[in-house]
Amino acid sequence: MVGTKVDKSWGERAADGAYKRPNFPTEAKRRLVEQSLERGASVALIARNNDINANLLFKWRRLYLAGEYGLTTLPESAQPKQEPERFCCSKGPG
Repeated sequence: MVGTKVDKSWGERAADGAYKRPNFPTEAKRRLVEQSLERGASVALIARNNDINANLLFKWRRLYLAGEYGLTTLPESAQPKQEPERFCCSKGPG
């Protein structure tokens, strides 16, 4: 494929014979997740520009929102919206 980046480190083996996987620093994960949470950001483009799989970035987002990477600092545009109150059991006025 034209323009496809291939991770050549996947075929390398460690001294014990196991394949090596990249170990991303927590700060890098936080930075990419926070970028992806900005309004209008594309997870696919951010992942592609940083040579990672979009599914990995989605996993990091779940972990980030669960607090695995420290306190979350969501941008204003990414704050969860308040759900409107719903009346489940009453029929309303009348």
